[in-house]
Amino acid sequence: MADDSTVPLSQLLAEVETLKGRERLRVYLESLPFPHFEAHPGAPRLYVRIDQDGKRTSGRFVGRKFVETELEADQLADAPYRSSGG
Repeated sequence: MADDSTVPLSQLLAEVETLKGRERLRVYLESLPFPHFEAHPGAPRLYVRIDQDGKRTSGRFVGRKFVETELEADQLADAPYRSSGG
């Protein structure tokens, strides 16, 4: 397979909404330096920060700074991630 730098832009754009395009994006995003962020699966407007050691912390951005958020059990009974505390 050819290196991505030799693939025509039109072909790359055609692959954006395909499994191949999504895999290319996933690989690229995982190559970026830590921390990584993803949408919280159980709470709108919250994110999960993933540190290099795998620690996951729920929070939100306030003034471009990530702020840890304490999640109450009654707020997110089925949310898989909880604030790590402290």
